[in-house]
Amino acid sequence: FTQMSMMCIFIIMGVGIDDMFILTDAFDREPVSLAVEDRVGNALGEVGGSITLTSVTDFLAFSIGSMIDLPAVSYFCVTAAIAVLAVFIVQI
Repeated sequence: FTQMSMMCIFIIMGVGIDDMFILTDAFDREPVSLAVEDRVGNALGEVGGSITLTSVTDFLAFSIGSMIDLPAVSYFCVTAAIAVLAVFIVQI
């Protein structure tokens, strides 16, 4: 863990906020007459694939980046990969 790893919070906030914008947009497009649980389920069914795809590609990119020889960058990428995976699990 390095000071550079602390910068990871900004990337993770960006990923999480982007996913939530996509999810809330899909939620808002659902008919209001449906129950909230159904609206959330339909919204997740509609955009869950794109959220999964972006999270997987971010996780893989940071995992590959962790193999670099520079220790600070490697630690940053490990931290970011774990954080992206955690955000995905919390969102889904």
